[in-house]
Amino acid sequence: QTGLRTSWIQFLVHLQLLLLILLAMVAVPPVMAQDNGGDDTDAQKTKLLRRNWSLFTEAYKMNDLAMARKYGWLVRDLAPTRFKTLHPKMVNVFDSLWASEEDSTLKVQMADSAMFWINEAIELFPDRKQSNILQRGYLYERLYDDKKAEAIADYEAGINNDYTTGDLWYLDRLAVLYAEKPETKMKAIAVLQAILLRDANNVRAQSILKNLVSDPVEYVGLLRDAYYADPTNRAKLYELANGYYEQLQEYDSAAVYFDRLTTEDPEVQNYWDRLAVCYMYLSKYNKAIDAYKQVTTLDPSNKESWTNLARAQKEVGRLSDARNSAEKALGVAPEWGAPHMIIGQVYEA
Repeated sequence: QTGLRTSWIQFLVHLQLLLLILLAMVAVPPVMAQDNGGDDTDAQKTKLLRRNWSLFTEAYKMNDLAMARKYGWLVRDLAPTRFKTLHPKMVNVFDSLWASEEDSTLKVQMADSAMFWINEAIELFPDRKQSNILQRGYLYERLYDDKKAEAIADYEAGINNDYTTGDLWYLDRLAVLYAEKPETKMKAIAVLQAILLRDANNVRAQSILKNLVSDPVEYVGLLRDAYYADPTNRAKLYELANGYYEQLQEYDSAAVYFDRLTTEDPEVQNYWDRLAVCYMYLSKYNKAIDAYKQVTTLDPSNKESWTNLARAQKEVGRLSDARNSAEKALGVAPEWGAPHMIIGQVYEA
């Protein structure tokens, strides 16, 4: 039943196209060679162009690729610059035909046809040249296995080496291609840094950069350069602080940058929590106490922060405060063992 229903729908689609063709044939007589000033010939050519364009757009909307391909060529032969959407649509037609084709020879033909249309668009429409060059770069990358260099050249030309305003999607593609070869690794890093300066939370760019820079020291150096190039960017500052904290475990440097973050936005609990951990590693217990107090103020239900506050207080001999903080942790999680142990250590001390 499903197969019959699909066949019936396909029949109706083709029937509709057939009716449009018949109506157009009735409405527009064949173009005859005339020499009466050219008026009749021009009028008939205009009608023929409109008919073919109408049939092309209908076929394109219905995803009838074969019919769209046929009438797209006919429109081009009559007036290649009349419709600015013809070329991008025909590129899409041949791209789709390429994707659905299994025969390798025909696949190459579909790819070459798509390239013909995008190359002609670059030539005929100078006002869209830059965007068409970028699209051609993607076609090189997508449709061929051996044209990565051509894709890079088009991405570079389309972006015009302006990473600050270039299209982020194409910048991403350029960075991926740069990252594939050791000799263009630094170019990839430069593009990725530019992306992150404009979109600090771009997870994909962050991931590629981390994979590209295997040396943690080099990676944190890149984060430092990115931050100092844009010192008002809090996201860059947070990445740098985390780089020292997670990648290098250099808690003295991490503390410097997390302290800046707490100054810029004292309402973010995570900033205070990581600053407190840094101070604990550095045995700066009084500073850790101040930081953990901020965490517990922002989130009184945080059992870990109450427990760590108790540990810091115990280290500086504030035993009564340590016991009170551990009891606060037990108030949140009565069955948790860590606060009980701290209370025991306080009584022992």
